[in-house]
Amino acid sequence: MYLKPACVGKRIGQHALRFIEKRAAELDFHVLVATVCAENERSRQLFSKNGYEQCAYFKEIGCKFGRRLDIASYQKILGGT
Repeated sequence: MYLKPACVGKRIGQHALRFIEKRAAELDFHVLVATVCAENERSRQLFSKNGYEQCAYFKEIGCKFGRRLDIASYQKILGGT
């Protein structure tokens, strides 16, 4: 899930996340997983504040603009079967 910089801080991410979770529950998903750049504190906070738990951290697994980046994965158990 990506937002344009002009949309950041307007709770659009939280609304989008709720929509995704609702649709996933309707489709009987059991778990959702989000993977974000570890430097992206806003994304990490979004998932943490919405009940996701960090379940993995991978060092220097990504590369962007010539820099090695860490990623963090978060998961939320929805239920379902």
